[in-house]
Amino acid sequence: MTATAIDIDRARTALWALDAGVDRHQWVRIGCAAKAAGLTFEDFNDWSATAGNYGGQGDTSDAWKSFKQDGGVNAGTLFHLARQTGWADPASDNKPQRDAKRAAPLSEWWGRGLTATADHGYITRKQGTPDGLRLVSWPLQGWAAFKGRSLEGWLMVPVRTPNGDLASIQFIGTNGGEKLNAFGCPMAGTFTVGTLEHGAPAYIGEGIGHAWSLNEVTGHAAVVSFGAANIEKAAATIKAAGAVPVIVADRGKEGDARAAALRQDCKYVTLPADMASGADVNDLHLERGADAVREVLSRATMQQANDNGRDDARRRRQQDENARLQEAEHDTEPPSLSVDEMMNDCVWIASGSQVGRISNPKWVLPFSEFCDLTASCASRVEGDDGRRRRVLHAVTWKQSRTAKPCTHAHSTPDRPQSAPTLTA
Repeated sequence: MTATAIDIDRARTALWALDAGVDRHQWVRIGCAAKAAGLTFEDFNDWSATAGNYGGQGDTSDAWKSFKQDGGVNAGTLFHLARQTGWADPASDNKPQRDAKRAAPLSEWWGRGLTATADHGYITRKQGTPDGLRLVSWPLQGWAAFKGRSLEGWLMVPVRTPNGDLASIQFIGTNGGEKLNAFGCPMAGTFTVGTLEHGAPAYIGEGIGHAWSLNEVTGHAAVVSFGAANIEKAAATIKAAGAVPVIVADRGKEGDARAAALRQDCKYVTLPADMASGADVNDLHLERGADAVREVLSRATMQQANDNGRDDARRRRQQDENARLQEAEHDTEPPSLSVDEMMNDCVWIASGSQVGRISNPKWVLPFSEFCDLTASCASRVEGDDGRRRRVLHAVTWKQSRTAKPCTHAHSTPDRPQSAPTLTA
């Protein structure tokens, strides 16, 4: 069945109701569900990029390609997870939501912010500067993983397009360095520490801490890409200003940097191999000093951006892991079911309070959750007043006299005790 524009909008609103900063297992699960619901890679990548643990466009693209659209995790999972966050399903009142990705009021927030000062906890810890930054000066309530928490006192880092427009805002906590990106606003821009100069090098780092260190050590401009996904755009912005981009890779993201350098025809450098995965140039600066950073940067002119197969190996490992995660979730959520399919496969359990499936004895849910998970399965039914109303297939199935009760349930040795064998 081809998804309609309303179906796609519904799936998109559900995706944006979820926190992108979840662990990898849950992120893969959400991605599989998003793909099954008909969303695009761009939808998934834009959403993923709002997370503080975003792995970059290359990582996200590799993962997306490995997701099975007809695998064990399907669209029902996406809607079920979204409802658990309090998401209001537009299908429940049959009104499509026009603005699928509700955008944060960036101009209002930026206008209310106070000029940042050097004594902010994060700036002090990273040995940075407050230039160009602001502070949340009111009890702004957080979202996603920080829902229910006040962001008052957090740093505001502007994400600007090449023409200077405010594209998004990154919020950074006072001491712990927690990061939260403005909802509904992809990080499609950069922030520059220092000034871009014609013919001079300009270093690209993923975060503001990277840029502070690079600018302090070299005296040249340093551009924040806000994740690996924007490295190429940052390089293009630097080139447009007449400067010379140099990509500084985080540990573990050398492949993304190498690929971006190839496409942008620019240099890149990597950090010492003895640093932990995830370490960045600010860590190098704070732990080993300015000379260590200079030594790393001096190798930029000596290195060539060539692909020796390591990226392919990384992709294969990731695809294998994604496949394993999907298999582990196999058939935990119901597919789109017609009334006839429900008649043939679904049975009542516990005097009608729960629903099971003959094809998957491990699958048992309360009827209310069954309705939630199959909310996209509905038909138009004409009532006594002549008006056509949307009726869930689950409700039609429940009201049918031919709905099957479960007449026998027993556990088998090779299944958990909570997974009965069902017989209609």
